[in-house]
Amino acid sequence: MNLKPLDRQTLREKVVEAIRSVIVENGLKPGDRLPTEHELAEQLSVGKSSVREALKSLELIGVIESRPKIGCVVKSADMSLLSEHISFSPQVSRVTMEELVEAREFLETNIVPLVIQRDEPGVFEEMAEGLKLMEEAVAGKGDRREADEKFHMALFKGAHNTVLQSFNEVMEGFFVRLREERVNRASEGQEWLDAHRAIYQALEKRDAGTAQALIRAHLRRYVN
Repeated sequence: MNLKPLDRQTLREKVVEAIRSVIVENGLKPGDRLPTEHELAEQLSVGKSSVREALKSLELIGVIESRPKIGCVVKSADMSLLSEHISFSPQVSRVTMEELVEAREFLETNIVPLVIQRDEPGVFEEMAEGLKLMEEAVAGKGDRREADEKFHMALFKGAHNTVLQSFNEVMEGFFVRLREERVNRASEGQEWLDAHRAIYQALEKRDAGTAQALIRAHLRRYVN
């Protein structure tokens, strides 16, 4: 790994950028080890403290993680960190429920054709497992959040697009509290189950139009 020495201006930021370049240019994947603090400091001609600060910054945003006896390794993308971060933003905290539902509706209805077209192996089985968990949850024998996430993660997995799956993870962070408030009411819990069962059946029949209409109707319950 060849790294260029850096000047002293905005040193920490430049070290952060240099380490990002190392990851991208060398095609490092999750689990791959980065050079040690000593190696990075030597190749960048900076102090170990500057490297240490940069590594902490990258660890904080979920780019890398520190492992005992191994060192720093590239971390798998965790969009839940982004969701937690932006949910504290004053701008985001003031968005309306209408806006959140509109964003989720846009994502979910537009992946339906992809799910049907690409017919990803195992997706319908995973959605069916999600439905089973929902049935158990409505009966008071399971976790409703886990069941809902299982169903929607399978739905987005069916699009076979990692970017869309990442957007779903971000949206999940916003919907957790709202979902818990609504589906914990007994009557709405049954409606929640019935809505997802109908969506699943439409997808199983490869009926994109019906599935999209059902998704819209289901999400609109959050704002009506």
